[in-house]
Amino acid sequence: MRKLTLYVLIILLLTTFASASSIDAKIVPVKDAISANEEAAFQLQITNSGLSDDFKVYYNGIEWYMTPVNVKINPFETETININIKPLYVNLGQHAVPLKIKRSSSNEITDLDLIINIKDESNNEYLPTISVKADTTSELTPDKALDVKANIINRNPLNLENLKLLIESEYFSKEEDFSLSPTTAGNISEFEIVSKFRIPETTSPGRFNIFFTVLLNGTEIYKTSETSTVLEHIPDFEINKTDDDSLFKSKTKYNVKNSGNVGSTETHKVEISLFKQMFTSQVPEASLLKENGKRYLMWEVELESGEETEYMIVTNYRPFLLLILIITAVVVFYFLLRNPLVIKKTAKVIKYEEGGISMLKVMIIIKNISEKKITKLAIKDSIPHLAEYYREDHLGSLAPAKVIRHDKKGTSLVWEIEEFDGFEERIISYKLKTHLKVLGGITLNAVAGRFKSSKGNIREVKSAPLRLVFNKKDQ
Repeated sequence: MRKLTLYVLIILLLTTFASASSIDAKIVPVKDAISANEEAAFQLQITNSGLSDDFKVYYNGIEWYMTPVNVKINPFETETININIKPLYVNLGQHAVPLKIKRSSSNEITDLDLIINIKDESNNEYLPTISVKADTTSELTPDKALDVKANIINRNPLNLENLKLLIESEYFSKEEDFSLSPTTAGNISEFEIVSKFRIPETTSPGRFNIFFTVLLNGTEIYKTSETSTVLEHIPDFEINKTDDDSLFKSKTKYNVKNSGNVGSTETHKVEISLFKQMFTSQVPEASLLKENGKRYLMWEVELESGEETEYMIVTNYRPFLLLILIITAVVVFYFLLRNPLVIKKTAKVIKYEEGGISMLKVMIIIKNISEKKITKLAIKDSIPHLAEYYREDHLGSLAPAKVIRHDKKGTSLVWEIEEFDGFEERIISYKLKTHLKVLGGITLNAVAGRFKSSKGNIREVKSAPLRLVFNKKDQ
């Protein structure tokens, strides 16, 4: 059983080895420039890199005649075969004759071209015959350069002047003038050019052809092509930032471009503080992202290949500063225009009789809220008819300078203060005795003040009237 398994493995390995083998073949021209009634001669060198096998060399067409050749080649051996081929139905000029090499065991076929030049027998001159080996970068992305190489060999002993090589594609082109000296047995005349080309960044993925054309005196004598494949290229979007700053206002514009060759989507974010965000607007509107303790304005940007867009951040502190200036101006004008003298009147019941108010103590609080001195201050208070001023000597309280009694207006008390310093505060108190027992409450008139300001202007101020309500619980 083990031997059978081993045999099967060996057979499988040999089969795999045989199927993986290939043919290495090389053409050596012996006589590749002929007249229409001559035979071209070549040597074909075949190297068998696989198992021993039979090979058939043949031409499968009607324009040329060739006797098929069969040869057996052992593993890793090289056989040289003489190939003779004669033109039948061909015109003058250069021809690429397709030669086929077939492996018998696998029917694997390798194609080679025999380059044959048919010359004009009447003038016995060689026709221009060249071979061109072109090579390009097989795969590339649009951000990389395309390498192009062309090697041109003169196949005849002709001096070829006024040659021009055209390298062309849908994305680029180049012309190169050159000449080739005659090719002899001891010298192969050749010309080589190596160039780099750029294709547009937005070139879509796919294949494109590069054509190589050789002209002699303006007439095409050879043309071939190679193919390159453009791969997908998805780079990061290009972002160009421009700032436009003015007084307390800044405008930042971001220009975004997709320089790739396929559509793509990216998320762009700009860090912003909470304070700055309150004065910032965006076009188009951004979403807010909070990440790792930081705040970001975020845009989801979707662009096709080569497409551009822009978004803008505008930070404007002007309305905020204008509001601050207005508030500051209001405060300044308030302090400039406000009355420096403040008067407040309070009172409390100090005696009840027969269920009503019989005596009150009135306190007048005056305060200079500015730092400047005022002079000629006169404080006037009016006592209603149902009460009278109760005179008493009390140390520490300023007595009225005048007590004016009037039958209709009632009693007026006037206090005079010659100078009242800045931020000075005084309390004037006196007592009222009611003629009748007051039930419910009593209203006291406002206190008026008149003075001369530091600028010499006469100004007046009044306190608010006072309503004193009697509550039985306070009795």
